[in-house]
Amino acid sequence: MTFTKNILQGRIAESLVEELLRSAGNHVYRFGYEFVFQNIRVVADLNNEIGSHIKTFPDFLVITEKGKPYFVEVKFRREPEWWSNNDDNKLKRLNEFWKPRIILVNCSQRPYFRITEPPCYNPYIDKDKESPARPLDEYEEFNIKSLGEKKLKDFDDLIIEKYLSA
Repeated sequence: MTFTKNILQGRIAESLVEELLRSAGNHVYRFGYEFVFQNIRVVADLNNEIGSHIKTFPDFLVITEKGKPYFVEVKFRREPEWWSNNDDNKLKRLNEFWKPRIILVNCSQRPYFRITEPPCYNPYIDKDKESPARPLDEYEEFNIKSLGEKKLKDFDDLIIEKYLSA
């Protein structure tokens, strides 16, 4: 049950981020391999270079109002200290192949939406570095602040009260 719950919470987090980015005027396109290759998941089981690329497709391609493209990976973790040993290999491949922005969604500590810029690293291994995550609304490229405090609070409320806190 926990595995299924984690998958569902991850998908909810992706949907919330997708709607948040769209609400701020960005064009958001699903890009993850689960979406692109939904009917041929066996491709992701390839244990070769192509399979490694496919497994690390970021979740979204986001094109800002100014026309600048970004790859975005969304991660839901109950706690903001989201890095685990399992994340390290994927993180290395994401940095190498895609250089995405990673949006972390958590339900235990404000800000609930945080973003990192490449290269992303593990602050629990690279202890001399400051945590790379900062509040998403401070990331000017995605224009999240334009939504206003009330709309941002609505998204926070969805996380803490409705979908991800249980």
